Amino acid sequence: MQYDVSDLVVKTLEIDDGDIEFAIKATVQNLSDDSDVSIYIQCIDEDDFEIYSFFLDSTIAVGGTDIITTRETIPYSTFQQIKDWKVSS
Repeated sequence: MQYDVSDLVVKTLEIDDGDIEFAIKATVQNLSDDSDVSIYIQCIDEDDFEIYSFFLDSTIAVGGTDIITTRETIPYSTFQQIKDWKVSS
């Protein structure tokens, strides 16, 4: 893997009109030879299917470590089905 990802944390920001806005952050160490970092996050349901996905993108110096964060808005009913967050790069 090109990155070491740890401390994945999800925080609910707002629930409104059937949608949820949440923030997600992760500590990322860049093990690649490029400072452009893109982490693919899969939201997995109880049957191990991906029901939503998105990217955490940032610039981290080669060999460096930083926290990457983003905000997403999805239907609350979809969010309630998320049982696991899988990380890949």
